[in-house]
Amino acid sequence: MLSSIINGPIDVDKLDYLLRDSQNCCLRYGESIDIDRLIRHLTIIIIKDENNGRMNFSVGVYEKGASAAEALTFARYLLYQSLYWHHSVRAVRAMLREAIKPFFSDKTKTKSKNKAFKNFLCVNKESNIDEGKVTIDKMLDWIEKELTGPEEKKIIKMIRQRKYYKRILTIHSYRPLEEGCESLLERFRNVHKYKRQDIQEKLQEKIREKLKEKKQEKLNEKNPLEDNNKEVLREIDKALEKLSEPKKIICDCPEPNYGTSGKLRFMPEPKRLQKDYSKKVRAGERVSEVWNQVHCKLMNIASKGRVFCHPEIRDTLMKFLGPEGIRECLEDVIKKYKYSKEAFFKPAA
Repeated sequence: MLSSIINGPIDVDKLDYLLRDSQNCCLRYGESIDIDRLIRHLTIIIIKDENNGRMNFSVGVYEKGASAAEALTFARYLLYQSLYWHHSVRAVRAMLREAIKPFFSDKTKTKSKNKAFKNFLCVNKESNIDEGKVTIDKMLDWIEKELTGPEEKKIIKMIRQRKYYKRILTIHSYRPLEEGCESLLERFRNVHKYKRQDIQEKLQEKIREKLKEKKQEKLNEKNPLEDNNKEVLREIDKALEKLSEPKKIICDCPEPNYGTSGKLRFMPEPKRLQKDYSKKVRAGERVSEVWNQVHCKLMNIASKGRVFCHPEIRDTLMKFLGPEGIRECLEDVIKKYKYSKEAFFKPAA
């Protein structure tokens, strides 16, 4: 029960950050949460475990507070859609992830770097960080100095200058046309989870090959040396040169964040319950249909997949390949993998 207070469908953490982030980011979604009504109708739900017969306790809501509780789940989805998983936010997070990847790849240094990171955050006489002065710039300074190599330092520099990677493809949660087949988003999410670095490198190479084909088409035109064509060829060459460098295409596909493994449960008000306590236990089994059927689908919609590229080549890729061309490249790369029962992707034979 104590765990559900800080990690449940309606916990104090969500009531805190959803309202605060709404106000600080000038979004009005948090205003839809009727906190007073919600708190007034909180109760303890007693759930009987059918396997061992034990009683489990968690925070729930009386029926009168159902609308306030379900409004919280909608507000959370809207904030994820418009703020936490906004394409700019995800671009920065993906860039930062790529910048510090060499550190996590070298397992021999992980322990010492973890200790150094804790010391950096620790406020004491030996620390050069004043209390409350751990800023974004100081954090990036430390990451750049301690965790990154030459290529990764370029990414940190771009974050400082607010030159974020640009999205070139968004993959939505559309269902496949054939029954029993996974959608592109599901396949992309699975491959991304286990083989992110591999798929990024292969996708970048595939995009480069496709751009080379476009260049060849331009060279095969009747007057390839006309001023317009010469300018186009220079633009393509510049993009091809950039794509020959590592980490110019990065992918991001987060898992749907449902917030908790528990479910939002309602209980009738005490006056509507019978005196038999066992009936009260069974009455607490009602699960919110909004949480069970709608909320999970909404979070899956919000966690769409994205492909980002270096900002200097974005216009060129959009002009000559477009989202459909990028999508074809991604599908060609993904189909070379097949899923095994060991939750690992291997190139298809």
